[in-house]
Amino acid sequence: MPDLVLDYHRLKVPIDHPDASVVAAKIADGAVTTAKLATLDYATFSSLTADPALAAGRLFFRRDLGLLSYSPDGSTVRRIPYGTINVDAHASRHAAGGADPIPSGGIARSMLEYPTADVYFPYLEAISKCRWYGPGVGNQAFWHFGTVDSFADKSVWLPLPNLFHAAMRMTDGNNTYTANLDSVAATADFLLDKRSAGAATRLAAEAVDIGSYDVYQVVGSVSGSTLKGYRDSSYTASPTLRISATDTTFASGAFGYTKRRDYYGTGIHEGYALLKAALSPLPPPSAILELPVGGSGRPEDPFRPAFGADSVEVSRLTGLPDHLYREARKYGILRARGFTDEEIELLLGYVPQHQVDLDAVTWGSFEFHPDKAPSGVVVFVYGDNPYRPGAIQRQGG
Repeated sequence: MPDLVLDYHRLKVPIDHPDASVVAAKIADGAVTTAKLATLDYATFSSLTADPALAAGRLFFRRDLGLLSYSPDGSTVRRIPYGTINVDAHASRHAAGGADPIPSGGIARSMLEYPTADVYFPYLEAISKCRWYGPGVGNQAFWHFGTVDSFADKSVWLPLPNLFHAAMRMTDGNNTYTANLDSVAATADFLLDKRSAGAATRLAAEAVDIGSYDVYQVVGSVSGSTLKGYRDSSYTASPTLRISATDTTFASGAFGYTKRRDYYGTGIHEGYALLKAALSPLPPPSAILELPVGGSGRPEDPFRPAFGADSVEVSRLTGLPDHLYREARKYGILRARGFTDEEIELLLGYVPQHQVDLDAVTWGSFEFHPDKAPSGVVVFVYGDNPYRPGAIQRQGG
């Protein structure tokens, strides 16, 4: 049935007025004459503040809504919108029990759900679901980006260069878990760290030495109280679980990444950063140790288990990865020219690695809270030293 009364009238059969005129014989009560309809330029409707009795095809004006309305079937009402409609404001009135219901199929923008798994961060930025969280105290070189909303169990996948981080359960730059790469450390370059009220704590480390210019596919994942770090050098293969830790400091927060301010635009590949569901369970540890706590809590000297170390100059060893010899040579040339470590870091942004730790192991901590238990930490050991086997036994002895 056509929506408008006049259309319905004009199209009735038999058609006795093909010129679309309305004849007097069709007007039962005589209230409307052909003379009145001959030059109809406009119509004036009563200004109603409530719907009148409905009839099929009835057209009326709601002054309180500023909308023409009609009933197509005598039982439902349709509003005829015009101009620009503020969908969110309209939904607010509707949710509050207002007299202007959302039209059939209408959805408020603020009520829309958005993908929170298998979604790239550039998409989240485009729909205003990702934001900047600022730097951390004593760690001004890093910028933190993450989801607007908080989550408990998620993972962040991204191609990660040296000295960058995948962030998990982040409140701000001073309160977050991270999975990160750091080529400066001797045989402990893939890490799980925690910043709580600005204090830095190392939760897990893989006994590996990466190149200062290497980029790895890294995943930081957290589920319940379990944090996991995955790393792989291939962009096509799924990253391998390398390190894990147990911690209950943060129950939820934003997920995202951090980038070095001085490498802005040349470091992390944000276009490939991906938010996904949390990943697989942990393998059993090879050993469980209880160790004293070392470090000061500063970003450059985080709280960490005080493992024994056997640091040896790279130049004294054979069979190491090629990038270690290049870094050691770079360091040796600069030192021979009289540069101190501080000056080298100012020049390069880092101190080239020139030592490896032959007693380093792959480990993860269990509920490491230096502020509550400063005397010791329980550590799960998952992997031996890559250069000299037997480090697990040497650490346990």
